[in-house]
Amino acid sequence: MAKVYNVDEANVKLSPLQKCGYAIGDFGNNFSWSFVSAFLMYFWTDSLGIAAGTAGTIIGLSRIWDAINDPLVGRWSDRTKSKWGRYRPWMLFASIPLAILNVLCFTDIGISSSTGKIIYAFVTFFLLVFVYTCVNVPYSAMEAAVTLDARERGSLATYRLFFAYVAAVIISYGTQRFVIWFGNGDSSKGYFYTALAFSILMVICHMICVRSTKEIVNSPYEDVSYIESFKALKGNMPVIILSAGFLIYGLFYYGRSAVALYYFTYNANNALAYATYALINLGSSMVGILLLGTFSAKLKNKATVPMIGFLITGILTIVIFFVNPVTSGGMMTIYITTAIMGVCMGMATTMIYGMVPDTTEYTQYHYGMRASGFISAIVNFFLKVGMAIGVAGAGVIMDSMGYVAGATQSSEVLNGINMIFTIVPGVLAIITAVMLKFYPIDHQTYEDILEKLKAQEG
Repeated sequence: MAKVYNVDEANVKLSPLQKCGYAIGDFGNNFSWSFVSAFLMYFWTDSLGIAAGTAGTIIGLSRIWDAINDPLVGRWSDRTKSKWGRYRPWMLFASIPLAILNVLCFTDIGISSSTGKIIYAFVTFFLLVFVYTCVNVPYSAMEAAVTLDARERGSLATYRLFFAYVAAVIISYGTQRFVIWFGNGDSSKGYFYTALAFSILMVICHMICVRSTKEIVNSPYEDVSYIESFKALKGNMPVIILSAGFLIYGLFYYGRSAVALYYFTYNANNALAYATYALINLGSSMVGILLLGTFSAKLKNKATVPMIGFLITGILTIVIFFVNPVTSGGMMTIYITTAIMGVCMGMATTMIYGMVPDTTEYTQYHYGMRASGFISAIVNFFLKVGMAIGVAGAGVIMDSMGYVAGATQSSEVLNGINMIFTIVPGVLAIITAVMLKFYPIDHQTYEDILEKLKAQEG
């Protein structure tokens, strides 16, 4: 039976400075993750001239490969031995390669042939998502290594998501303005220098995180086979429910995000309204994160918050389908519903991410294996599969309906964009809420598991 050697010593409170030190890592991550998720497909279609269906397919195929290598990186990081710990060295050594690839993905190197552009886009993005896995999976797993206190982990997730949303606000609201400023009329040049600036900032944040975070949970280095690792997933309801939840979350959130800029550009006839929408969405999400502590402290089960948050989000997303975004009243309705949804999503996503580390001790107690990196990777696997299907599906659907970059779109295309932006994600959000109803780890259950692990230690 796997053990944690220092249950009492590792069941610690973290200072706000320590939490900020860890959270700044996700601030940096989003200058790759959010930037690429929101703008790369648009850069490919409207700057490089790659067809929307092809762009979506590239993203889908690369994300599926990325999802496949998540468990590999998770298992490798669990078995890493270094003076920096198990997880920090991955962030330390993968950060600069990630920054380089971040820039290359937004670089027009002057290839004239359509085939050459597609190959370049595929290769650079394929490499980017793999190296991002080498940063993000160990980073996520590190959350289970800095404390055993479940409420502190929830607080850590709050800090992490708050910093992530701050980065996303900067990216969503500022990117187009940076592109105009850096490019001076040349969008390709603007995207290149914007990516360069974001990537330098990302590396600085990663180095601060590595310097500020300490891995104090002392558990043995286990030589567990892949077969044994996957056996720990059989009947493991907390991991299964979270994996399914992240799969559907990836579908609706990132599929919707992929068409958001298209929605405001073509359905609302106001591309800059996207920046306002993003600012409201992310700003209200940050408010939700700040409000989370007030609600979560009074609840017995962490799943209650995301369950309610996803339910309200799903209903309001469907409502937007019936709104005309061209009118001022319609746009105001979108902004108001977006603000409410943002508060709900801020609380929901923060809590669901904070639930993942708790499955480490659950798995350790029930299956005799402590593998926070592997579990984090499995959850990320399903998230990225959902992302792949959502983003690729959005591109393929737009292409099949006749989307033409920069042109006046047909009513069929506009309706398709509207459906992908509203009805589809709304239904999926409601399904996620229903699934979380069956999540089995409440606060008392977790405390009981810790006590039993402590007894094993003795």
